[in-house]
Amino acid sequence: MKIKALIPVAVLTATLLVSCGGSDKYKDGTYKGTSDGLKGPIEVEVKVADGKLSDIVILDNKETETIFESIKEYLIPDMIKKNTSDVETVSGATTSSKAVIKAVGSALEEAK
Repeated sequence: MKIKALIPVAVLTATLLVSCGGSDKYKDGTYKGTSDGLKGPIEVEVKVADGKLSDIVILDNKETETIFESIKEYLIPDMIKKNTSDVETVSGATTSSKAVIKAVGSALEEAK
């Protein structure tokens, strides 16, 4: 009796786990996105290969370089690893992080 009750719960749990994964498939290509940073627009170029995010290049920004270095070091690799722009911001560079996340998200919308 207990086993029959657990089967629907197990199926629902498996469905939720699969649907929450960062396995979005994107169309291969190069896409651009922009967003407003703290000191001006931020422009990014996003490359998709084999349906996954493969590279993010910052084309233009007016942000403080020392702050922006942490974005390049932590935020961009995190987005590539997780295959999504839905990541946490970098502490100390929150506004700039949000702008990069938004710009990458905009580019990825084109890739869907």
